[in-house]
Amino acid sequence: MRQTVKRISLTQPAPIQVDSTEPEVIATALDQIPGRAIVNSVNLEAGRDKMDRVVPLALQHGAALIALTIDEVGMAKTAERKLEIARRIRDLCCEEHGLDPEALIFDCLTFTLTTGDEEWRPSAIETIEGIRAIKAELPGVKTSLGVSNVSFGVGVPARSALNSVFLHHCVEAGLDLAMVNPN
Repeated sequence: MRQTVKRISLTQPAPIQVDSTEPEVIATALDQIPGRAIVNSVNLEAGRDKMDRVVPLALQHGAALIALTIDEVGMAKTAERKLEIARRIRDLCCEEHGLDPEALIFDCLTFTLTTGDEEWRPSAIETIEGIRAIKAELPGVKTSLGVSNVSFGVGVPARSALNSVFLHHCVEAGLDLAMVNPN
C-alpha cells in the first residue's frame, strides 16, 4: 500500500480515495499522500470502535471521510433510517471528534430494483428521500452514491436509462458526489 499510494499520489492532481476496512492500512496510505485525501469508509455495523480509530486519522491528515448509512441493525433501507444513522455518525465524527461537517460525506446506499422482491421496490425512492433528508437536517455535510447499484441485473440500454433518471432525481434531492460509469 505504501508504494502504490506514493506512486499514484505523485502523478494524480485529484484527491486520492483510500478504500480499506483496516485502520492500519488507512494510516499507511494517508502517510504517503501529500495532498488532501478521502477515506472510504466508516459505518456503525460493528459499533463505534473502528470509527473511533479512523476519524482521528482523517483529522490528523486533513482527509475527508465517507460514511455509509449502516449501523448495528444493518444497512438503512428507508429515508428515516438513513437520516437516523447519518445523524448518529455526524454526532460522533463532528461533535465528539471535531471533524468539520464539510469533510463528512454520507453514502446513502441504494439497492437494486431488479430483484422482483417486494422489499426492494421502494428502495430508489427511499434513497432519493434519504439524500433530501440528510441535506436538509445535517447542514454542511456532503452526500455520495454508487448510482449504478440501482440497476444491477438489467441489460445495458435499460441500465443506462435507469441510471440516468435515478442520477437526475438524486442530484435534484441534493446529491453532491456520484460514482458513475462515464460511458
